[in-house]
Amino acid sequence: MTGMKQIGLALRRRQAVQDAVASKRRFSLRANVLTLLACTGVIMYWRGVWSLWDLLVGTSLWSDLASIAVGLAVMLTFRLMGAELLSALPSG
Repeated sequence: MTGMKQIGLALRRRQAVQDAVASKRRFSLRANVLTLLACTGVIMYWRGVWSLWDLLVGTSLWSDLASIAVGLAVMLTFRLMGAELLSALPSG
């Protein structure tokens, strides 16, 4: 990332914080608890996937290489399909 891009990104982040403070957003206990539960669910899901993968193919160098190959194949498939994925950050 070039220096100018880093400066631009830092300025956008600073502006986002200032906008949030200016709008006087309030702390929402419910939203934070739901976010914590959702994150816990995602972590538990991937822990299960990881454990299942280890059970099926073992824990060796070949297992690691197979994981890399499968992961790259999935990412390449999404790229070639032109799948539009959700982005949490605004573009620009």
